[in-house]
Amino acid sequence: MQVLQEGQVLRYAVDAGQQHRDHRYAAVHALLQEGAVLQGLPAAHPARADADGSRAGSQHGGLDDGTVETPSRWEPSAAQLTRARELIDLLGLSARTEDRWPTLSQGERGRALIARALVADPRLLLLDEPTTGLDVAAREQLLDTVDLMHRTHPDLASVLVTHHLEELPEGTTHALLIADGRVVAAGPVHNVLTSENVTAAFQHPINVDFRDGRWSARAARTARASS
Repeated sequence: MQVLQEGQVLRYAVDAGQQHRDHRYAAVHALLQEGAVLQGLPAAHPARADADGSRAGSQHGGLDDGTVETPSRWEPSAAQLTRARELIDLLGLSARTEDRWPTLSQGERGRALIARALVADPRLLLLDEPTTGLDVAAREQLLDTVDLMHRTHPDLASVLVTHHLEELPEGTTHALLIADGRVVAAGPVHNVLTSENVTAAFQHPINVDFRDGRWSARAARTARASS
């Protein structure tokens, strides 16, 4: 993920997050799969510009008109830095505040991305397979973070995309099952995530279970005849 190669966790949380306060981007914030964080942003957007170096010049100044003018750079206010530190502490990253992006684990990167999103105070957060590539401990830590986010930001709606029922946070209220480009079932999560519906979606017999606030799914196995 190139956008953070030169940044630190704290700087990332305030800089990229606060730039999303532009009304075109603040309402919805997406956490995409690894390598896709810049997809969908216009070329002029600050986050994309930082990644590809396009902030070095513009059509009306800088390199394009033959000058070498140093571009102005946004600096966070004391209140914005305080807000970023609060979110970093809330998400368990205080010990990594000054660490650079390449040194973070995949799970820590996921939590840093959530902190970045919350700085912008979005109304909707999109999570695209956020636990991809995580081991079981890191996955659980990230899902705990999502549940914590729902408790501390009750007005924030979120949509999580996954292939695995085990990756659904405890706070999941509704579900949409899609297969082959069509909706198999949609509505309250307990009405949608049934063995019958999930079997139809995957075209394979699946037993769905819900226990202690978490979902699981296993292939339905017929009992072997005793020899």
